[in-house]
Amino acid sequence: TFDAEMRSWFLGKWYKSLKPDKADLISRILMDDEEKVLRANESWNLPEDYSLTYLMSEKSNFVLLQLMKNNNIVEESVIEPGNFFEYKKNINGIYVVLFKARVDGLLGGNDSGILKLENIYQYSDEPLEIKAGDKYGEFEVRRVTSNKIELKNAIDMTFSPGGITSILD
Repeated sequence: TFDAEMRSWFLGKWYKSLKPDKADLISRILMDDEEKVLRANESWNLPEDYSLTYLMSEKSNFVLLQLMKNNNIVEESVIEPGNFFEYKKNINGIYVVLFKARVDGLLGGNDSGILKLENIYQYSDEPLEIKAGDKYGEFEVRRVTSNKIELKNAIDMTFSPGGITSILD
């Protein structure tokens, strides 16, 4: 079942539903409400071959952020402290936010070259499409609704005291 933020624990990892009306396209949550301090011209390596670089802006109270994937720029923006830097991508016909960070401010003043980011979220750019009949280990998807992925046992399972039974392989 998905919570109000459309997040759910699925197959041992946290996922976010990318569609508000049906939980059939889900993306793994890679970062969830993180914080980071960056120095000017510093790059931060992120999951799935992304990196974020803070570059000093010509405008004294703004920052220039550059998001790259495999060393190719996918998003670059000049942001004022208090605002969000976002990267959206078209996945299966809908634009979804894959990376988001709030520019908290420049620590030590505008010329310090030290930036604090907060409320950092990153989601996988390779989501799972879930449909009835899909199999995950010993489970089969029975149905998908707006807030739930219902699984059932695909086969009978037997458990013994003290034994180990793999149900997702």
